[in-house]
This record gives sequence, structure tokens and C-alpha cells, in this order.
Amino acid sequence: MAAITKDPDIGPSLATGAPGPPHTLMGIANETIAAGDACRVSGVTARDEPLFVRSNGAAATRAAAVYGYAARDAKAGEALTLFYGVEYGGYTGLTPDTAYYLSGTVAGGLDTTASTGGTKPIAYAITAERIYVMRKLDYL
Repeated sequence: MAAITKDPDIGPSLATGAPGPPHTLMGIANETIAAGDACRVSGVTARDEPLFVRSNGAAATRAAAVYGYAARDAKAGEALTLFYGVEYGGYTGLTPDTAYYLSGTVAGGLDTTASTGGTKPIAYAITAERIYVMRKLDYL
């Protein structure tokens, strides 16, 4: 098991361009979230906006769902956009053409091995620095 390292400048790759509405979900951070973290919806605000928290693959529960990946760093209460179905640049040490899973030990993180709640790949390395990220709405 090896957690994936992110560069501080992580974000959508230039190969993807600016993701459009079919690849975005907008809401509010419900905790501190770092750019590139895998996130899920934990509830809604009084104005019916999604609240985001980091996904966690420690158990096969709702916490292991992945709705998207944080576009930037955000503190609790700040607006945040999640991207999915896009390429992210800013990782280091990826192995091209390798599947990555939701981490069972690092909230919002990716790992080289499956976790209890992250049994299906949620990302694939394209290069040593770029990764294609996907949604995982089921958690079984």
C-alpha cells in the first residue's frame, strides 16, 4: 500500500482544459479540503447547496462514495467545485496505465491498493504526473 503524493499546484490538467457543467459539482466545503482530494456529499445547506467532505475508504459505507475531486483548497464554509471525469496534473511518482483506489487510511487520498471501501479503481495514471479521475457513487 502506498499513498499517492500531490504537488501543491495540483489541478485539472491542460489536457482537459476547463471542465464544463457535465464534469462539475458545486457546493460548500463542510471541513478543510485540499485540492485534488476525493470528496462526497455529506448533506445540504439551508439553501439546498451540497456540503462536501473528504471520502474515506476505511469501510464499505456511504463515506466511501466519491462524487468528485476538489478543484482547489477550501476551508469549512467556503464555496468549492468538484471535478470528475477529467485529468488532474500535479501528482508525483505515478505509474502510467495503473489503477488507483480510494485510500482507507488518508481521507480524500488515493492509494495503489484497494481498501475495504475502495474496492474499485477511481483513477488511472496517464503519466507520472497526470491522472484521470472518476466518480464512484456506489460504496459496496
